[in-house]
Amino acid sequence: YTSFKDMVSSVVGMMVRNGQPQLVMMEVGVSAQEWLAPSLVRSVVGLQYVGIMLEPEDASAPGVQAQMAAYEQLKAEAEPEIASRMALHYASAQRAAAAFPDRSLDVALLDLRGSSAEVAQEQMTLWELKVKPAGVLMGIGFAPESMEIVKAVCAQRFSTDLHLGSGGGFWWLVEPPEEEE
Repeated sequence: YTSFKDMVSSVVGMMVRNGQPQLVMMEVGVSAQEWLAPSLVRSVVGLQYVGIMLEPEDASAPGVQAQMAAYEQLKAEAEPEIASRMALHYASAQRAAAAFPDRSLDVALLDLRGSSAEVAQEQMTLWELKVKPAGVLMGIGFAPESMEIVKAVCAQRFSTDLHLGSGGGFWWLVEPPEEEE
């Protein structure tokens, strides 16, 4: 992969080529500067996309107004021909996860940059439950300058497959829980 965006496009494209023409994807931690959804939804006809721009723990924290303005701008810029297949919400990761049943997503994409190892581990565990078996959990944040994330991802995937891409990207296929096998 030449970039994180290329990794995401390649993995989603692989799923479509392998017989999954209809996909449901959740992106947790939408970045106003690097929003991948419009180009991805445009290129994958059967993709239904939900993006979560994460609200801060403290609503009075500096930058919250700017983040809300960025959220509103992204929603307003959604092109009409793809807007029916994408939704953008402003919520906490926990509230977003509670809105989706377990094993309901084909792809979950997590932005773990800047997270602690504990938060990253919680998010990977939470969202892996939401992905169907043979679906994909992917993220960004696996980089030398983010050793907390590297350790958390490696702990989550100890002795199992882990795919890495440039720009700090990583992904794996979600396996069914032990009791379902």
